[in-house]
Amino acid sequence: MIKIKYNDLPNMVECTFSRVSDNVVQLEGGLENTSGFHTFRMDGETELGDWSDFTTIYRVLEGAVQYSDNGSVYVEPVPEHEPDIEPMPDIDPVPSLEERVSELEEKNLELTETIDSILTDVIPAMFGGDL
Repeated sequence: MIKIKYNDLPNMVECTFSRVSDNVVQLEGGLENTSGFHTFRMDGETELGDWSDFTTIYRVLEGAVQYSDNGSVYVEPVPEHEPDIEPMPDIDPVPSLEERVSELEEKNLELTETIDSILTDVIPAMFGGDL
């Protein structure tokens, strides 16, 4: 735990300081203030560092604020690619009314020929001759 003094505020604030990267620091218990700050020991007299260049709010976390000294801000990561979508199976197009009528006429002709064959060939053969 240390004390910090924001450059534009008169009072010191107790917080936990940590360096996230070369250009980002984090203050747990800090304020969302963009004036930069100085760090001090808990005695409030001994200065530990000048962080006046850290004036950009990089990211706000629950109970903490991260600052950058180069203007960078946190950008939420985006998934590398969207999940692959399975292609739709090829579906035969719906036949037109004329095509459907033609198909039914062909089937009707086949059925008529089959019935004729049964009546003229199969049934008489079963009963041993012409009826």
